Amino acid sequence: GYVPLVAYAIALALSFAYLEVLGRSVSFEETGTAQGCVRGETLPFALTVHNRSIVPAVRIEVLFYISDLFGAEGSSTVRYISLPPRSSKTFDLGVRFDHIGTYEVGIRRVEVFDLVGLFRSVRENDTLHSVKVLPRLVDVGRMELSDDASRESLENIRTVINDGLDYAGVREYRWGDPIKTIHWKLSSRNVDGDYFTRLYETPTSPGAAVVVDLESPETDSVVLMGIFDALVEVSLSLDHYACANGYDADYVFVDEQGDTRRFNGSLTGRLPELLELVPQVHAGEGAAVLEAVRQETNSIYGQNNIVVCSANPGEELVNAMIAAKLAGKSPVLYAVVPEDLEEHERAERIKALRRLGTLGIPCSVVTAASDIAVF
Repeated sequence: GYVPLVAYAIALALSFAYLEVLGRSVSFEETGTAQGCVRGETLPFALTVHNRSIVPAVRIEVLFYISDLFGAEGSSTVRYISLPPRSSKTFDLGVRFDHIGTYEVGIRRVEVFDLVGLFRSVRENDTLHSVKVLPRLVDVGRMELSDDASRESLENIRTVINDGLDYAGVREYRWGDPIKTIHWKLSSRNVDGDYFTRLYETPTSPGAAVVVDLESPETDSVVLMGIFDALVEVSLSLDHYACANGYDADYVFVDEQGDTRRFNGSLTGRLPELLELVPQVHAGEGAAVLEAVRQETNSIYGQNNIVVCSANPGEELVNAMIAAKLAGKSPVLYAVVPEDLEEHERAERIKALRRLGTLGIPCSVVTAASDIAVF
């Protein structure tokens, strides 16, 4: 009656001993890994597993790991192999990177199993490769920028209603003019009871400030990565368009410390440097970009065109764009709105944008990095 139990105990002991020998003899390595690529490209990874023992490996599991933009596990691939004694096996993996950012990639662990599958030896790998995925430049078509840059080579003088350098005269008050610009003394003398607004001459640069908002009302990590792709690729493409068409372009964003950062000129050769400073997209209502737009609007040395890329196209941002228009600037808005929203939610998200059309402020709704549809 004890024979089956003894045989079972012997089998367990042999399996355990087999696993001890094999576990110390199996090693792995990665070859041919690349340091970076452009979003949408596929990178080749070659994985090699060695069995240096005198016994065969009946089952080995290799877990290949890819993080997501935020450092959590994004995806993983498991390969099952068996190896004869003193042999090696190499297999290739093609990993497609669909999102911008820096990712950790590599063999996370190798598991070696015994003959009957009761025991396993796990080899963890804490040394992963860092892969930087750069944005693509997409075709934005013809961006509606002010023609001031083509008419003036250095500086353009605009007549605006906000405080500037030189007093230029008055005009009749219009709805939306700041109260502080009303010429009270002249208005009091007007027998018709109409008010007058002071006008000032202020210098503006014949260029474009591309302001990107790295906040989003979404919270799902996969959706956020798609929004990040759209915000970065569209804003950089707009900056590239402005530079290619002779405008003095600034790329503006708010960094993780809350400071407004500004990159001037073409960014084509500086994308890795730029992405080190651009914060990851995160949940928020766009308060930081509102302040950046106000600064650009009120600065007498700010760019004439203010191009905003944001996933928060609500009333506050619309009001900031209107204020920029009233201040003599030429605002343009690219609103990123994911296409997988419910119809009523999408309608609610973009309803404030209709006010921009009535005031002649160009606006486009972007559902993905490769899709720019006129609103």
